[in-house]
Amino acid sequence: MRLRPLLIPLAIAVAATLAGAAIGISGGPIGTPSFLPSDTFEELWVATAMPAELRQRASEVGVARWTQEATFVGQTTWAEERALSLGPQAASGGFLDPGEGIDVWRFRAGWPFRWAEMSTWTRSGSRTFYDLGIWRSSGIPTMLPGIPIGIRAVPLLGNLVIFGAASWAALVWPFELRRRRRIERGECVACGHTLAGASTCPECGTASAQPQLPSRIDRSAASTSQS
Repeated sequence: MRLRPLLIPLAIAVAATLAGAAIGISGGPIGTPSFLPSDTFEELWVATAMPAELRQRASEVGVARWTQEATFVGQTTWAEERALSLGPQAASGGFLDPGEGIDVWRFRAGWPFRWAEMSTWTRSGSRTFYDLGIWRSSGIPTMLPGIPIGIRAVPLLGNLVIFGAASWAALVWPFELRRRRRIERGECVACGHTLAGASTCPECGTASAQPQLPSRIDRSAASTSQS
């Protein structure tokens, strides 16, 4: 397979994937959330993404698991914003000091799959934020999304495949199909002029894409050298 025709769909796929995340991030927090219950994937994300400082504190006070007391979700085409309230629960099932609870703000952007992620974690009632992928500089509020460092590999790959396949089907495949048909008919792949066995096109000078058979003189020379 020729690699050069794949470069344009690849470039379009990368550009479209980055544009989807940029549009979502530039929109900022959504601000009109609705309540949704947590699910298994949400609990898995909490377990794997929690900052080390909060995991260490949870171990010190004996947190066996985190119960998601509330999950508020706001969505647009390009982004999703979630605010989670996590309650600390002991192994016996009872709840621990509410002051040890954790509030999480999470923002994901991208289309059709949200692959760029950022989040802010804090202990309940505390002003100490643990930012993951938040652009913190003077004049920019802490809770505004900025430059993400959290990249979700599977959604990112899915976007690249979708955009790459769509652009290849629209921009490359029609010309590749025409090229193959011209080769089958013995025509120049560039202009469609009949080659009649010529190694280059007499009309435009493009080299023939037809497999070239050795000429009679070449075959005779090869037979003489072998004998």
